[in-house]
Formats: sequence, C-alpha cells, structure tokens
Amino acid sequence: MPLDPDTWIAPRLPERRDASGVVGTLYGSRLYEQARHRPIKERVEAFLIEPGPVHMEIGFDHGMLILEQARLHPEIRWFGVEIREVKVEAAARHAPPNTLLLRADARAVLAGLVPPGRLDAVYILFPSPSEKASHILVTPALVELLERALRPGGLVHLRSDVPGMVPVV
Repeated sequence: MPLDPDTWIAPRLPERRDASGVVGTLYGSRLYEQARHRPIKERVEAFLIEPGPVHMEIGFDHGMLILEQARLHPEIRWFGVEIREVKVEAAARHAPPNTLLLRADARAVLAGLVPPGRLDAVYILFPSPSEKASHILVTPALVELLERALRPGGLVHLRSDVPGMVPVV
C-alpha cells in the first residue's frame, strides 16, 4: 500500500552505534572494503580522480535530469547513484562519457568512495518517504557525509513535496 505523502510522519531514527558506520546500508560504510566490490571501487576512483567539477545526483530515478545536464555541460563530471538496478541499467544505455551511473546506496558511496571535498554539487530531488527508519535518506548522518564530500562552498539542492520529509538539521 503506497504511503500518503500528506499524512506521512518520519519514523524515529535509530541511534548510531558507531560514528564511522552508516545506518541503513548493507555493511555500511565498509561495503567497498570487501574484495568482491573492488571493481566498483576502482571504477568510481578512476572517475573521480579526473580533474574538474563533479556533480552528484542521489536517487536519479529515470535519469532525465542527470543525463540532460551531462549533455548540456560536458565540462562537468556527473555521478549518479540510484538504489534500483532496473533504473540504473535503463539510464546507463543513454549516458554520455562524462557520466557514471552506479547502483548503490548513496550513504555507503559517500562514506566509502567519495574523497573529502571532491563534490561541487549534490542534487536530491523528491526522495521517497518510507515507514522504515533505515530507509530514510535525509538525516543528520547524511548531512555529515555531504559536508565531508562537498568542497567548501559546494551546493546541496534538495527538493521534496512531502511535508516533514526534509527535517531541519
């Protein structure tokens, strides 16, 4: 049964047990330390080591924004992270060379793959509400990860049409 965005109330977030861990992700921030995920880690590192600005879209869905922006701004490297594999596969077929689309939890990517100060902008557009606390994206922990990943003066563009989705942090 879909959630009603007008009556949705965010669930109570779990306490963080470990300051270096990321609540809500499989293996948390240590996911990319596992040998089986080394190819993903190397692919992201190779993409991010290139010079120039990097913009990230978290939860790109069909990829309309990130793909269009990548075409319009080839001087920017566009890094998209989406949890749903089918969406990533569909969008990746249309991605220009300055784009990397990854199926992953953005919290684990920010914690384990993105070097400090590497991102120039992050876009989070209309994150889905959830009844599960571990699925809530916009939390104080995410803000900490974004603060680490963004260069000084970097931009976070966050939009939601769900009352209570974007807490004051």
